[in-house]
Amino acid sequence: MDDVGDVVTELAGEGSDEVRTSLSSYALSANVETLAYTGTGNFTGVGNALDNLIQGGVGNDTLSG
Repeated sequence: MDDVGDVVTELAGEGSDEVRTSLSSYALSANVETLAYTGTGNFTGVGNALDNLIQGGVGNDTLSG
């Protein structure tokens, strides 16, 4: 994901999914399990109702989820 207009749609039970983003903030959409930040600045990552894996980068990141 590199544009705020990008949209991820995933149905329940469709396997494990990962979003990789360079945006400065991102909240996982429903049914997506993993979020990885690929940028170099500060990042805010927010999970969803699932058991999430959220990976920050080298900046001063805020991860929640």
